[in-house]
Amino acid sequence: MQNGITADPDYCLEMDSLLSDGSEKLHALLSRKDRPTAFVVSDDILAVSLKRTCAQLGLSVPEDVSIVAFNNSLFAKLTSPQLTSVEVNSFQLGYEAVSQAFNHTENPNLMAAKIIVPHRLVVRSSCKALEEDSAKE
Repeated sequence: MQNGITADPDYCLEMDSLLSDGSEKLHALLSRKDRPTAFVVSDDILAVSLKRTCAQLGLSVPEDVSIVAFNNSLFAKLTSPQLTSVEVNSFQLGYEAVSQAFNHTENPNLMAAKIIVPHRLVVRSSCKALEEDSAKE
């Protein structure tokens, strides 16, 4: 939003698992003429599934589609190309979740807190930089 990019609700997919019926929606989205050129995926494992679907459709990562995922798991490092992934401090995330659970148990009327845990973007080769010529179009 800060860069004037509007979110297209048709580009947002929610898949419960790798085996869900969402794969049909993903195929349809990737087959569109105006398909997205980049994806942010909630988990490295789902990103691997997305990469497989892209390959089935003849799309190359990162030349045709860039992918950023979350967790920076072993999957992110073992895939080819390796996934760009947000490394979330899972220990701190768990600590904060348990702390909030205890706080809400002791005081059920407590307002929900928004906590940002330490994180960092691990840049790898699943993303392609926007070329300046196409950025001007």
